[in-house]
Amino acid sequence: MKAKSNKYANLMSRGKIGSLELRNRLIMPAMSETLTDKHGLYTDDEMAYYAERAKGGTGLIITSFGCVDPGGLGAANQLCAYDQENIVSLKKISSGVHRWNGRIFLQLHHAGRAADPAVTGREPIGPSAIPPSLEFGGQLPMPRAMTRDEIHWMVDKFAFAAGIAKSSDFDGVEVHCAHSYLLNQFLSPMSNHRSDEYGGSTENRARIVTEIIRRIKAEQGAGFPVSVRLETEEGVPEGLHVEEAVKIARLLERAGADMINISAGGYECERLCIAPAGYIEEGYLVPNAAKIKAAVNIPVAVVGLIRSFEMADEIISSGKADFIVMGRPHIADPYMIKKLAEERENEIRPCINCLHCTDSAAVGRMECAVNPTIGYEKDFQRYLRNGNGRCIAVVGGGPAGCEAARTLAVRGFDVSLYERGDRLGGQVIYAAAPPGKEKMMKLFDYYSAVLKKLGVKVYTGVEVTAEQLMELSPHAVFAATGSGPLIPKLDGMDSEKVYTHEDVLSGRAELKNCTVVVAGSGGTGIETAKYLLELGCKVTLIDMLPKIGMLAGGSDTYTLADIRDRLETVANARLMGFEKGHVKLTKVDSGEALEVPADSLVLALGLRKNDSLIKQLGAAGVPVIPIGNAYSVGDISYSIKHAFYNAFYFEGPMEEIF
Repeated sequence: MKAKSNKYANLMSRGKIGSLELRNRLIMPAMSETLTDKHGLYTDDEMAYYAERAKGGTGLIITSFGCVDPGGLGAANQLCAYDQENIVSLKKISSGVHRWNGRIFLQLHHAGRAADPAVTGREPIGPSAIPPSLEFGGQLPMPRAMTRDEIHWMVDKFAFAAGIAKSSDFDGVEVHCAHSYLLNQFLSPMSNHRSDEYGGSTENRARIVTEIIRRIKAEQGAGFPVSVRLETEEGVPEGLHVEEAVKIARLLERAGADMINISAGGYECERLCIAPAGYIEEGYLVPNAAKIKAAVNIPVAVVGLIRSFEMADEIISSGKADFIVMGRPHIADPYMIKKLAEERENEIRPCINCLHCTDSAAVGRMECAVNPTIGYEKDFQRYLRNGNGRCIAVVGGGPAGCEAARTLAVRGFDVSLYERGDRLGGQVIYAAAPPGKEKMMKLFDYYSAVLKKLGVKVYTGVEVTAEQLMELSPHAVFAATGSGPLIPKLDGMDSEKVYTHEDVLSGRAELKNCTVVVAGSGGTGIETAKYLLELGCKVTLIDMLPKIGMLAGGSDTYTLADIRDRLETVANARLMGFEKGHVKLTKVDSGEALEVPADSLVLALGLRKNDSLIKQLGAAGVPVIPIGNAYSVGDISYSIKHAFYNAFYFEGPMEEIF
């Protein structure tokens, strides 16, 4: 792949890890894609997932964590490398990457005290009998301190797994020493209280890792690359910090490591590991990388919410790091490096930092809010291009409407998109209003660029009617008319002091330095509460569920944690009405009546679909396909996926089953 310009010459330049040459400086790190089967073997979906990123031009791909022993599983569906029978499975993954001239490392991992007994069926182990604390409260089970013989056995397991990787045609391995897993536990003074040669001093705590590196090099050869994913900041006072990580990096280099791939965070401080939107500045680990880089003579790779390619290029040109690691952007768009090389940067589908990927992976299978094909790449390799210029009208310019228009245009339909607002965005306009969430709207910069390139005619500020659509005689109408706030039929809801989240987040309601009750503690309610706090309001967040924030996920969990001390909260209380000066509630369990003082009430109780146009078109016999929230209310991930599926399969070949 040859770049058309030198705009990102440093990022696009070739790099080396040991003797291994890479086609550019971009690395996709290990991420738990949960595509492996329950036996730790590859699936066709997993092979296609990695191959797609290699096809997109990424310099180096590092697999999701590969377990070196069944007792160290960190997830139910985790790639495994502890048995010879794993080789056939792993070769499928490496061959899928190599056919696109990509390079791939297998990450070697043991969860240690973070292993789940419900998954492993075993007692967790660690350097010391100290349970890990969780950022949002609670602890994992108490681990058993490993004996010296078990430590030697663990070195054997990592070395054996490296042999499995080499036999499986991987280009190298990465030893996972971060994110609260076993080797990080040995490195950290927080979790390692041993008094033998594997505890105490920095050198002793790093001993197990240096022994693993030396064994791999001795058995697989000096030319077989070994990267180390190194924790540089645990985010708690008693944990590992960058000053000691620098000393550890020197020890790892002396042991034979070929690259230091820095990271941060873990169970005790998750936001440093998987940074949500609006809380940590872009490139927050670059200073740590620069300190490591100044201390060693091997390449250093840096991660940390790097979303700007200008920043990525400057990091390399200034010598702060040698490689740029981007995780979630590879999930959102596997072709970003190819698009950069072809000067199509505005066509890169951006990660919006919503953490839907981690939320979905935690409950079974990774998804992406903006990329509907993630994990199903093999099913969507070819678009049926049978549009033949037939006219399609798409009504609504939110996520569903834009995705449907894009997909239909790729298939060759003549698409017109009508949006009643003055810009594309739909409900995302409101989601992007709170501080730190502004970059969510970059998704619509992407849609604007690709829709223009595909020839989609976009009309904003146009509220199209059923009669106008019928006059157009379209082949079909895709109705992405979205949703609106749910307003209950209660006393006082017609008051001028009762607002919806849309009123607040759009700026139509000017609420400053007043007392406000926000009803509903889902993601929308939490973000609305934060927005009002920033305006100087005194906010009470209420919900009928037993706990505030029970339905919140992703970055909203962090938002709630950060604003909790500034909020008043009332859970287990049903909204009953609003009278001037107070909100009326009833406790769900006891029926007790409550009144909360408030100048205003803001409703964030959910959404209802806008389907009046759909009913009108259906009654007139116009072929109409409701998509996204117009079909069923959901989040942005649902809207985009539902729109994509309907547009991809629209009038496609179907086989009847008798």
